[in-house]
Amino acid sequence: MGQENKGMICMRKRNGLTLIEVLLSIVLIGFIVTFLYPPIFMNYSIIFKGRGITEDIYIARKEMESYIKDIEGGDHTNINFKNITLLDRNIEVTSVEAIISGNNYIKAYIPKHSSIVSGSILDVPVIKDDTVKISPSGPTYGFKSNLILSGSNVILEDNTNYYMSIYNWYISKPGFEGYVPTKVTNVNEGEFGYRYPQWPQDYVKIKTDYNSFSSLDNVKTYIGDFKGRHLVYSIIPISNLGKYGTEVPSEPFYLSGLPVLDPVIHLDVDTIKKEIVNEEKLNWMDILSGKKSSIKDVTVKYSEENKKYVEINNQILFDEEPKLGDHNTIFLVFKNPPNFANTNYDIMNSNKGWKFEMNEGKVKFTIGKDNNINFIESDKCEENVIYIVVGQVSKGNSGKIKLYVNSRKYEINTINTDNYKFQGSNISIGDVNSHFNIYEIIIYNDALQENDIDEVMDYLFKKYEIEQVIKP
Repeated sequence: MGQENKGMICMRKRNGLTLIEVLLSIVLIGFIVTFLYPPIFMNYSIIFKGRGITEDIYIARKEMESYIKDIEGGDHTNINFKNITLLDRNIEVTSVEAIISGNNYIKAYIPKHSSIVSGSILDVPVIKDDTVKISPSGPTYGFKSNLILSGSNVILEDNTNYYMSIYNWYISKPGFEGYVPTKVTNVNEGEFGYRYPQWPQDYVKIKTDYNSFSSLDNVKTYIGDFKGRHLVYSIIPISNLGKYGTEVPSEPFYLSGLPVLDPVIHLDVDTIKKEIVNEEKLNWMDILSGKKSSIKDVTVKYSEENKKYVEINNQILFDEEPKLGDHNTIFLVFKNPPNFANTNYDIMNSNKGWKFEMNEGKVKFTIGKDNNINFIESDKCEENVIYIVVGQVSKGNSGKIKLYVNSRKYEINTINTDNYKFQGSNISIGDVNSHFNIYEIIIYNDALQENDIDEVMDYLFKKYEIEQVIKP
């Protein structure tokens, strides 16, 4: 009985599918096919349709290229041309269409080519070497009345009437030296992008147009944002069929400027047009005139820590006596050396009766001479720090003398400055005991208002990246 039962069990295990199971399987397969067939069919349909469109486009392009060659060859028989405006330019063109699939088509405009003297409309005009320019050349002041910076270029081929261009203006990011070498050498290569702005990654686009003449009208409107930075003018030539050429930039133009007008002297080490590797003896020229108020044979140095600066370790005189008035506001940007705390030396001295000196670590601004003097003294300064120092004297019975050191204000009111002897205007910088770095000197023949002084100081703080400003 046990063996018989075992055989029956084995037989049951070998039984196949029942009729119901087979029917259910067929129904299930039918459902699957019903859902999957349309997408599969659609994919194949798209593939075959895409192949047909590609073939149509290939044939259409061949036809259009043949048509273009006929026009380039001067065969204008039975061709209708019309004028269209493209990138603000009138061009005489004809159009050609080719059907690619059903109601779809591609269309191209082909310019008339019979009057082109040389070259092909498929070529991009080449810009002649060293012809992309900015006028006037710099550095210059942005606040000069009606100053307009314009750009220009020369196309190498004789087809200047049959191409288009994009004209761009760029401004450099802040924090770079004013002078940029015209040639990259083994010595200065690593300083582009760090000491000098590098094209194009260190520039930001500020204006684009498609006119044949491009300018920045009245630069005074831009001076608030652009002063102390580099401007570049560039051109991108484009063929009549829209093929872009290489963008060609001008040499950088350094826009020096102040938010307050008309200083009588402005010496800025950034505008010395010389690449300083270690140190050189150079003339330091006044930006305003280019000749007057210059200083001969100053030691100009460059270091990674101090950047570009004039080293003062003796007395130096202005080559030509500047014309100073009775009211002066003087701005100095200088850096004390290490270990200067117990030294006394002149920073700047004028025969007009005012003098800056360092007195045991404090800036001292003195008015008058001999026994008839008055002075203001700052708090103690730190070593090896760039300072912006401002001194002001106004002549009269209610005269004032003011001193600012990094925006901290010191003031003496209502003194009779008529008693002081304001004669001559010779200026000297430093003395035999001096040892400091100087970056910029600005002198106004005016007692500037508080808001004007603040504007110039804010400009200098940004330019020299002085972050901590001590307010009174």
